[in-house]
Amino acid sequence: CGVPAVALAYSSLPEVVGPAGVLVDEIALIDHIYSYFWAIPKGDGFTKAVQRLVDDPNERMRLGRLGPTHVAQFDWATAAERMEAILSGAQAPAVAPVAPERRLAAMGLVRA
Repeated sequence: CGVPAVALAYSSLPEVVGPAGVLVDEIALIDHIYSYFWAIPKGDGFTKAVQRLVDDPNERMRLGRLGPTHVAQFDWATAAERMEAILSGAQAPAVAPVAPERRLAAMGLVRA
């Protein structure tokens, strides 16, 4: 749509937003009962990111112009090809393991 995104710098969001938006840094992780982490953003991180885009129309337009080109790589044909490669064993799935220190911080055992 030509509008920059503001998203949490966690999970797959940085990949999806790419160069077409502003990422808000995480502050803590919460370990969900199914061992999936939920991230808690800084209290005013989203506000500051949106305010930055409101205050800087040139930056807002620059990031917005990058969006359509970036999202064009996410299509069903490409997703199907990648999934087929993984299922056939031609390509290993791109799964990033959670660093032990992040898991310990999420459980409150060490400081993040």
